[in-house]
Amino acid sequence: MGKLHTFKVLIEEQCFDDIFEALNAYIEQNPDKFAGESNTIDDPDEAELSDMRMQFVTVHEHPNNHLKFEVVVSAEIEISQRMPHSYSDSDGITQWFSVECSAELKDGLNHFQIYDIEIYYRHKQKKEGKLSEYLVPITYKEMLDDVAEDFLSRHYPEALEKPVPIKVEDLVERMGLSIEYIHLSKTCTVFGQIYFADAEAKFYDSEDGVYKQKDVQRGTIIVDPNVFFMRNVGSVNNTIIHECVHWDRHSLFFELEKIFNPISKAITCQVKEGKKTENDGTPYEWMEWQANHLAPRILMPAKTTKQKIEELIEKNEKILPDAKRVDIIESVIFELKEFFGVSIMSAKIRMIDLGYKEAEGVYTYVDNHYVLNHSFELSALQRGRLIQSVHRML
Repeated sequence: MGKLHTFKVLIEEQCFDDIFEALNAYIEQNPDKFAGESNTIDDPDEAELSDMRMQFVTVHEHPNNHLKFEVVVSAEIEISQRMPHSYSDSDGITQWFSVECSAELKDGLNHFQIYDIEIYYRHKQKKEGKLSEYLVPITYKEMLDDVAEDFLSRHYPEALEKPVPIKVEDLVERMGLSIEYIHLSKTCTVFGQIYFADAEAKFYDSEDGVYKQKDVQRGTIIVDPNVFFMRNVGSVNNTIIHECVHWDRHSLFFELEKIFNPISKAITCQVKEGKKTENDGTPYEWMEWQANHLAPRILMPAKTTKQKIEELIEKNEKILPDAKRVDIIESVIFELKEFFGVSIMSAKIRMIDLGYKEAEGVYTYVDNHYVLNHSFELSALQRGRLIQSVHRML
């Protein structure tokens, strides 16, 4: 992995002169804006930009690879004032400015425009739609269900109307993607890949026991068929949705990377549990955290999954009137897994996420086997905590 470059670096390299020229024009046309900024000049008649430095860039995502972003710059300005007796006094000041811009990031930076300039005042930034300096969406845990709902509203809206299993092949087709099942590695540690550009890639030929080259088109999801045998169908569905999340949310990161690193083509996903939180670590770790947490929320959206859980609880209570609550929950988790096409552990974790804390004591996996169901006093459970012995089996 080579050095990653920020969006600020791209703007500095490609747009510095345009911003300098526009800012200089603004400063020359508005010398009165700097009254009171100097100890010697009370009422500037003229102003001119002498130097400029970009401090930071705040980026917000818009549809179809369009960006709106604020470039905050510090400017060195020469101001002057005509004085009595035909002479002028001058001074140098420093002023920060906010330069509002837009552009399209697709096969390079295109259609760059400056649509507003004003003196910068520090203000609170909104979270929604904000991107990191590497153009990865900034996403917090409390936002995940809303982000998953937004994804479904654009690609699979029927899943928000009533409980339905998502047909992953249909979703992939709707997004203009394709799936191929190819062995990705000899060790079977890689579950899936998504390609953001046409590439010549190496894949493992299990019959010949060697890696071979294959042309792969942009928008191709590669899933290792061993996932079917080593995991389950639910894990395959999760892997495919995981790659769809990368395509939907992380294409801007790769458009930026391609400018500086043309060999950047794909994300390779092991889909394993990590210790990183929402926005810690490298951009690759951010993207994996997001895809890992969004995939099950897309397969099991909050509102309709709650509807299905309540329906299954009611059904099982009628069928098993004398059963313990923990055994009812066990049956619900199994039926939830079958209905939504996910793994047992994914169904269990989703129930806990949605507030059904009794699921903590069901399908507990310790030392390579499941232990007997057990229940807790709800007050004894720490909110949002999974028992440490549960291994992710997505």
